[in-house]
Amino acid sequence: MALTVCAVDFPSAVGDIASVSDWGGTLPAVTDSVRFAVDDGIYTASDDVQFAAMTVTAKNVKFNMGVTEGEESRNLKFKSFMAPSYGQDITLNGGIWDFQGGFFSLCNKNTNKQSSRQIVEIDGGAIVTNVGLFRIAYRDNYNTLRLSNGSKMYFSKCDWDYGAGKSNAVEVLSGSELVASSYIRDSYYSSGDGTYTHNRFFVSGEG
Repeated sequence: MALTVCAVDFPSAVGDIASVSDWGGTLPAVTDSVRFAVDDGIYTASDDVQFAAMTVTAKNVKFNMGVTEGEESRNLKFKSFMAPSYGQDITLNGGIWDFQGGFFSLCNKNTNKQSSRQIVEIDGGAIVTNVGLFRIAYRDNYNTLRLSNGSKMYFSKCDWDYGAGKSNAVEVLSGSELVASSYIRDSYYSSGDGTYTHNRFFVSGEG
């Protein structure tokens, strides 16, 4: 079955992304791309979910995938996660986020300076794994990926800043881990006045 071209939008700012009723009566298929476009969204999952791709275009969105003591972590599978809008603040809190070798981007890789000034935080012991290519910026500015509170991210390749962006950052805090199996590649470009763009990698906390 071919990948659905148009995204299936979650209809509200609060809900269970594993619930048929919260999706409006039809749960997206594993071949569907899903989108979260409502600002100030807070989402949970009562079960594992699998979609072809996930895109978040809204601002101030939190995915609370943590579970009560004794329950297994929620497993979310897809092959693409993109946050392509300006000024976003997105939190992946808890859960196992399995990219199946796919793409994780804080930007829209086909645009220029569209996703500046955003923060994506992996929190609450979340595990982001099997990422094929991870990108923080594509000529964008002031984007931040933050891992906190024992969260982990495992990926193969990283283009930290693909293009002439500046002041982008990766922060690994409070016992979190960021592990590359292949490479992390940065790009530095000189501007007309001879200065260079700069990016930041910051590690803090025990462990």
